[in-house]
Amino acid sequence: MTSIVDPALAPDDSGAAVSPEELRRLRRTISNRESARRCRLEELRELASVLRSQNRDHAGRLGGIARRCLLVHRDNDRLLAEASALGRRLVDLRRVLALPHLRLVAAPPPLAGEYYQQTWT
Repeated sequence: MTSIVDPALAPDDSGAAVSPEELRRLRRTISNRESARRCRLEELRELASVLRSQNRDHAGRLGGIARRCLLVHRDNDRLLAEASALGRRLVDLRRVLALPHLRLVAAPPPLAGEYYQQTWT
């Protein structure tokens, strides 16, 4: 009768006992696989740490950009209001400057005699 407790005496799939060399090879294979798994896990932990750090950096940069964007929008609104006010002032100034010209154009034309008197004097 074979004992399950002692792997050296445990039968393989065919029912025969496993040799000590085969048992060492199996243990080495299992150990190598476990070592590779731990290595991959550590690499993934390191990558996760790097990604978290990058995420914090990007979040900080994004916050700064968002603050600057708000300042630009505020400045843009102020400049638009200023441009509108300046546009209204320009319209008013054009009206003021156009008044003397309009008075000349709107004045009745001089009579024929008055025109000649004005030109010769």
